[in-house]
Amino acid sequence: MIKFLRLFFLIGLLFNGFLASAQERNIKGILTDKKAGIAIPGATVRVKGKHQAGMTDKDGRFKMKVNAGEVLVFNYVGFETQEVTIQPNTDIINVSLIESSKSLTEVQITGAFGIRRKAKELGVATATITGNDVTQTQVVNPLNGLQSKVAGLQVNMFDGGVNPQVRVTLRGARNINDAKNEPLFVVDGVPLATVTYYNPQAGGTKRDASAISLINPNDIEDITVLKGASAASVYGSQGVNGVIIITTKRGKSGQGTINFSHATTLENVGWLPKLQDTYGSGFNGVYQPYEVRSWGPEYDGKMVKVGPVLPDGTQWELPYSPIKNQKSDFFNTGITNQENISFAGGDEKSTYFLSGQYVNNNGVIPKDQSKKTSLRFNGSRDFGKLKTSYSVNYVQTNTSTTTSEPWNNVRSIPSFIPLDALKDWQNTPYAKPEYYFSTTTLNPYWAIDNQRQDTKQENLTGNVSFDYQVAPWFKATYRVGLTSVNTGYKSFGNKFDDASIPYRYYGTDGNILTAVRKSTSFGGTSAGMVNDQTINNQQLNSDLLLQFNKDFGRFSTRLLLGQNYQDIQYKFVQVGAAALNFPDLYNESNLTGNLNGGSQITHQRRYSYFGEFTVGYNNYLFATLNGRRESVSLLSADNRNYFYPGANVSFILSQAIPALAHSNVLSFAKLYGSASKSGNVTVEPYALQNIYTSVDGFPFGNIPGAAINAQNLSNNLKPEFVYSYEGGIQLGFFKDRLHFEGTYAYADSRDQILDIGTSFASGFGSAKSNAARMKSKSIELTLNGDIIKTKDWSWSAGINYTHNDNTVVSLTGGQETLNQWKGLYLSVGDRYPTYQLPDYVRDPQGRVVINAATGLPSQASALTDKGTSQPVHMLGFNTSIRYKRLQLSTQIDARWGNMFYTAGAENITASGLLPKSAGEGFGRDKFIFPNSVIETSPGVYVENTSVQTNGDFAFWNTYKNILSNNVFNGRFIKLREIALNYDFPIQVLGHQKAIKGLYLSVYGRNLVNLRAKDNIFGETEFIYLSGVGFSGWRTTPSTRSYGFTLGLTI
Repeated sequence: MIKFLRLFFLIGLLFNGFLASAQERNIKGILTDKKAGIAIPGATVRVKGKHQAGMTDKDGRFKMKVNAGEVLVFNYVGFETQEVTIQPNTDIINVSLIESSKSLTEVQITGAFGIRRKAKELGVATATITGNDVTQTQVVNPLNGLQSKVAGLQVNMFDGGVNPQVRVTLRGARNINDAKNEPLFVVDGVPLATVTYYNPQAGGTKRDASAISLINPNDIEDITVLKGASAASVYGSQGVNGVIIITTKRGKSGQGTINFSHATTLENVGWLPKLQDTYGSGFNGVYQPYEVRSWGPEYDGKMVKVGPVLPDGTQWELPYSPIKNQKSDFFNTGITNQENISFAGGDEKSTYFLSGQYVNNNGVIPKDQSKKTSLRFNGSRDFGKLKTSYSVNYVQTNTSTTTSEPWNNVRSIPSFIPLDALKDWQNTPYAKPEYYFSTTTLNPYWAIDNQRQDTKQENLTGNVSFDYQVAPWFKATYRVGLTSVNTGYKSFGNKFDDASIPYRYYGTDGNILTAVRKSTSFGGTSAGMVNDQTINNQQLNSDLLLQFNKDFGRFSTRLLLGQNYQDIQYKFVQVGAAALNFPDLYNESNLTGNLNGGSQITHQRRYSYFGEFTVGYNNYLFATLNGRRESVSLLSADNRNYFYPGANVSFILSQAIPALAHSNVLSFAKLYGSASKSGNVTVEPYALQNIYTSVDGFPFGNIPGAAINAQNLSNNLKPEFVYSYEGGIQLGFFKDRLHFEGTYAYADSRDQILDIGTSFASGFGSAKSNAARMKSKSIELTLNGDIIKTKDWSWSAGINYTHNDNTVVSLTGGQETLNQWKGLYLSVGDRYPTYQLPDYVRDPQGRVVINAATGLPSQASALTDKGTSQPVHMLGFNTSIRYKRLQLSTQIDARWGNMFYTAGAENITASGLLPKSAGEGFGRDKFIFPNSVIETSPGVYVENTSVQTNGDFAFWNTYKNILSNNVFNGRFIKLREIALNYDFPIQVLGHQKAIKGLYLSVYGRNLVNLRAKDNIFGETEFIYLSGVGFSGWRTTPSTRSYGFTLGLTI
């Protein structure tokens, strides 16, 4: 691999040498907006009649090697094209472009298979954002740079830890299996492979997701979002949830450039739950030196003994007073350093782009870190009729994280315990496992050092494309791409034994007492463990495309015929030891007992033939028909072949209606609509037949045997089909200074594959079946405008709004509800999914009915609908203000209309840390339950004014188990991004010629987080496993970050 990478650098150096040998005359200048007087960056500058082309830099400057008499052509979206003939002895030319009155009609986007299309031809909703928009705050994962920037696009993080996973959906949830709702990601025309990730803060659970998170965001030129199944129909079943197309940067003809940047980002925990600090360690008002729960007496500042008697006969003593910022001081200030470098250039025949990135990320959890190295080489070569392009990307990440659930542990520790005193567990007796104060948990710092997972992931992606111009109207393209991701996981937990040392402590009377240590999920006696896993994901993708373009008078035609082959292979191997012989040695040979392990190998293939035909009339009316026949190896021979069609139409009113063609107000108007039927297969490989697996102890003893799987599988599974319809309008006003787009989308997903529970009398606990139907409705509105545009000042702003309504239509067998996960249910006629949770017994007025004898409330037998976990409304707002070389940009993200459940609230209540348990109408003493009634006779209720409830552990444990107490309003408004950028004038660097550009940027992410008043517990944006709107008790808190970038161009 090292030799392979060295070769790329050598190729880049050879290209630079080739360019240096050119002898043409250097022509340089500045390209500006004639009306505003400002520079135009990113404009195309090419030599007419040649393949030689370049691009203006951020200051509008360009430099080309041309001969006298040749013509330079200047082109930029929204402006009229201008040509300039080079005169003899000319060295400098400055050019000003005039705004085009019909600029939106010429906008091009990257469509399916990387083919550039005029946006006006498309009858579907799309959106495009630039690479600069993605990297505004130097995100490591490019998906985080998309948050709230595209209507209909939703991005959720899993937690605030180091290198967290990210989940993306378009237009809400279309599939009842929430793990199957993510879009397809395509890079340079090649679909990315699915990669297996493990989340150590979610019990090591497995999740499959796209390898897009491994892409270097600084390599991205632009991103095109095809939002619905109609827009992505030619991509087949993998594009049924929409497609996100990433185009990476390429070299340009002209003098080579080198870009370098350094970024440092600091990260702090931004929001911790509110906890009571009135009461400390103990139970039901009695202090206990071994109790981690805060059900003890009120803090009084007196010295108390903590933990067991130490080897020297003493006992740890502390003042019984809460420590300010005890929880927040546990977290580190995370720091991420990024180094980015790129080389780009080319001549009239070849281009190259070579980039490298190194990221070192130390997270907010002590000792959690991630390191990422990325190398990319993109190139092209023009052989006349044959054009080739090629790309190789290698990414290696090394991540080390604790598996000990540190936040769950730290959160429960009473607030008078100084956490800093527990750090040096090697040399501090009361910090060691055998002398730690708690009988149910471990010292979090010991656990951080001794319970970990190390991950090494290597991703190699490459593709090569051949374009052959058979005739002016016929082009043939063949493209093949390969993605190979190898991941190694090593999880380990150290061996320790605290059971051999009795837990003895001094009672209040001075006598020695004994406590019993109890085993919990992150405490107690441990035999140690080690587990090694390797996973290989490999995907081969092959496309053959035939493109025909021909005009017949007023009619234009475009025909695309294609064939796709995809081969996906997966291999998993695992070996482990559940008990270690010696501590500190994490090798399976250091085991007691037997090794455990297993392996899994899967192989799936997909063949497809597709076509798309577009006809245009007079450049204002376009109609497209497409169809795809697909064969998928995941289904049986009887069901694996299916065909699905689609159609869309686009009508440019501003060109079709003469009265609008010369309007000074309405500069562009387009109506569009589409309809499609898309197939989809969500079943995993080899999930059609019941199989037997080897088991020990069957029928008894150590006799080996075989057992059938617990789920009844069916060979009759059919593909799902999604019927999609979409309509929209695009408007441009005042020479496209103001843009509006509105879209309505509808999708009907039928025969969804679902796991359903069955009676164990059948011999199985569940069955896989085409068992559900769901409808989705979306409204998307986008408004962008240039408010001010002068030589020194510019101000632009934009807003996008999304309304999602995803509803369960039917379930198999006439069922009305089906539990999906935890308290999330599928309920016919309700939004997907809904919280249905236990609540109090209430009277018709909603007041809580309590027991007249005990004062305790009762739990209702029926579940209560608490609303959907998916946000119904999403809004993004952005604005950018520039004064000369200084620019301020902000991004605001808002979501509402959903509920949020946190398992952390359960643990906080059980630990005695809920603020309500220390006051606010409740408390630890006797109180009258607020808004309560007593049932004096059946159906007769009177207000409770005298029956009191004991505020002890028994009551609060009942409170915790009534799960509706743990669900809250999920709305939020965030200052998602803010960045201040300054481009230095080159004059500040003196008379040198090497550095062409220098900039400094300071930025912040999630600096402001406004949320519902009743939510004092968790980040509503986070998800746990696949549960949107659900946060686990392990989840690391959210963070806010801020930093700076310094970059230069040579």
